[in-house]
Amino acid sequence: MINVSIERPNHYLLKKFKERSAEDSRAWCVIMIDPCVLYQEGTKFSVSNAASGSSRAYGIGGSIDHFRALFQDEVKISSFYGERVFHRASHSASWPTDIQAEALVPDRIDATNILGVCFESNEELYAIKAGVKVVYDGDLPKFEVNKSLF
Repeated sequence: MINVSIERPNHYLLKKFKERSAEDSRAWCVIMIDPCVLYQEGTKFSVSNAASGSSRAYGIGGSIDHFRALFQDEVKISSFYGERVFHRASHSASWPTDIQAEALVPDRIDATNILGVCFESNEELYAIKAGVKVVYDGDLPKFEVNKSLF
């Protein structure tokens, strides 16, 4: 399974990954994927982090009801930190209620479904794009800097 965010990155998880790799020279990117991948057979939806017990309490599944649950008015998540409640009021209509909501896409995502690759800085963009050109035989997706995603 490939866990993907819908409409915006899970900044909590991205921040943790960036902190863990702060001492190496790793560049992070956000890959923009065609939403058609959500229609792949076997794709499942989780109202929060799929590894959390709370998410399993809501149910993780591939029905239209599971997809709609991502956008419900309120999501209550329990963890060892206590209960957190997320509300739709402050979100764009296209954002899931909980930023950690995810789709679990089975198998693989074809490169033709990559719409763009976003980086935090021009330096990261240029370094990675140059390397990708060397190994990728095809049309490159759009590479851009978008600091707001990080």
